[in-house]
Order: sequence, then structure tokens, then C-alpha cells
Amino acid sequence: HLLKMVSERSSLKQQADYATSTAMTAMSSMGEMGALLESLKSFNACTDFKSLAEAILNGLAAYGLQGAVQIRSNDIKLTRNLQGDASPLETSVINHMAEMDRITQFKTNMSISYPHVSLLVNNMPVSDADRCGRLRDHLAILIEGANVRVQSISDAIESSRRGEAIQRAAARISGALNEVDADQRKSLMDQRIAFSNLTDQMENALTSVALTESQE
Repeated sequence: HLLKMVSERSSLKQQADYATSTAMTAMSSMGEMGALLESLKSFNACTDFKSLAEAILNGLAAYGLQGAVQIRSNDIKLTRNLQGDASPLETSVINHMAEMDRITQFKTNMSISYPHVSLLVNNMPVSDADRCGRLRDHLAILIEGANVRVQSISDAIESSRRGEAIQRAAARISGALNEVDADQRKSLMDQRIAFSNLTDQMENALTSVALTESQE
């Protein structure tokens, strides 16, 4: 009976420990998910690639992680870390890892690459496998959202360029039409003056030959 009680007590302790661990994991996961949602929300306020890179790095810092991010769009390539422009070494590593799998991890270093955005993390918590796995999933969602935002910013920039081109073309057309209108007005005025002069000349000529009214 005593052995059974000891066994049951040990089982209950294990269950309690498991429940506590599960609760702590759930709370940590909720906090991490909240940080992810805040980062995704901040992307909506970004209107250029520099502010988007800063938002991504702030999201990374919210998890206590450090690294660098690279944004690529058309002929633009921006690589940043929390201190500013990334070092040549970080840029080289990101360029290399962007050509590898979507998610690549080597010891405490991990890269996540999408067509327009690549993230390099330098201090993944490999000692905590569960947290490391959760962060990998959260960061993948974060970079996927950033990739979509890069495309939206690129589309907005291209739309703005087209709008400016249309405005410049409209201004040139308006100027040309104004010049044509001015030329037409001047031509009409010149015609009226020429006609008036011709009429005066005809009247003077008729007066000089002393014609009768019927002859005129």
C-alpha cells in the first residue's frame, strides 16, 4: 500500500510538473505570438524599405535575438542590422544563404529567405529546443509577411512613378496646347491686321483714280 501511494504521489508530481511546464510554454508562446502580431501590424505603417528593415529588426529584437536583414526589389538591395548598415561579412553571408533552402540553420546561426527578404539570426537559443522551434516558426511568418509588404511598397513606388510620368506628360501636352492656342490667336490677329491694311490700301487706291460710284 505504501509503495502504491509513493508511486501515485510520484505520478501526480510528474503530472503537476508537466502541467506547469505546459502552462509556462503556453504563456511563452502567447507572448511570442503577441510580439509577432505587433511586428506584422507595424509593417502596414512602413512606406519605404528602410523603415520596413527597421521594423523587421525590431521584431527580431522583441525575441531577444540579433541579426541582419536584406531587402531586395528590382535594382535595390538594402542590408541592415540594428546598428545601421550591415557589415560586409553579414552582407556576404546573407547573399550566400539566400541561395540556399528557405530555412537554413547551422549551430546558433539561422537564415530565412524569401524572394524579396532574407533574415540572418546570429544567436538562436539552440539549448532550448522547444523555444528554438517556436521562434523558427514565428520568424518564418514574420519574413513571409515582410516579403508581401516589400511587394506592396514596390507596387506603390512604381504606381507613383507612373503617376509622375503621366503628370509630366500632361504638363507637356498642356504647354504645347497653350503654345498652339497662342499661335492661333496671334495668327488670327495678324490676319485681321493684314485684312484691315489691305482694305485701307484698296480704299486709298480707289480714291486716287477718281472713279465714279458706278465705276467703283
